[in-house]
Amino acid sequence: MLDKPHPNTPSYEIRLKGHLEPQWASWFEDLTITLEENGDTLLSGPVADQAALHGLLKKVRDLGMPLVSVVQVHKRAEQGEKMNPSSAPVKKIEMTNPQPSFWSILYRTIISHTVTYFVTGVVASVLLGYATRMTRPDIAPIIRNITDPILMASPLFQPFRAALLAIVFYLLRDVLFSDGTVHRKRKGWLIMWCMLVVIGILTPFSASWGGIEGMIFFNFPIWDHLVGWPEVFLQTLALSVLLTYWVDHPQNKRLHVTLLVGFILTVLLPIIALLTA
Repeated sequence: MLDKPHPNTPSYEIRLKGHLEPQWASWFEDLTITLEENGDTLLSGPVADQAALHGLLKKVRDLGMPLVSVVQVHKRAEQGEKMNPSSAPVKKIEMTNPQPSFWSILYRTIISHTVTYFVTGVVASVLLGYATRMTRPDIAPIIRNITDPILMASPLFQPFRAALLAIVFYLLRDVLFSDGTVHRKRKGWLIMWCMLVVIGILTPFSASWGGIEGMIFFNFPIWDHLVGWPEVFLQTLALSVLLTYWVDHPQNKRLHVTLLVGFILTVLLPIIALLTA
């Protein structure tokens, strides 16, 4: 049984945009949860100290629900008077979730793109037999061999590609990422993925291999264009899911450390391979 809070323990009202789903109610079991008709969720009750308050706000951020306000309600415990929150003197605490900055999106795009590019590329190369396909007489004259130093160094060029992507993602941040004032954009990853697939793979303005224009201009069987689709579809999907989640949850340290380690390895492995070749 939970201890009864001390009479002088401060009470707070935490207002969230959107209704809290039932499965997350246990995260706030010490608070009263009110689902209001206007679509907001009101969490109210005593909070022991500032550390406990920050713990609650961290849970809110992990849920991805926009934070509307945090209000401390002052109680006159010595009078034993139960006060109406609407008439109680309040101290409003400014809490905002600003839109992600360009540098935040740039940093996360470089790491997410480079890691997903390398992992999906290695897996696809093994499973789809790229090394054998590149030595075919009709293909070898126009594509580098898999052991070519420039091709081996391709992961090192990905941060530059990612920087260009980040510019576009920043311009579309209102569509792709949460801004903390409207309901979390739960389909931001899907919008990003569709954009990358349609513009980057299927219908680029140049006649590229695997795109519709490439199928028209290149004198290769259709299968040669389609064989690379699993890699690029999977990589753009992984990039979209990871990046939108990471930008919307910047305090997720486990994801940050995992991707940063992956990025460092992705950069080091080609350098080692080039030095030992």
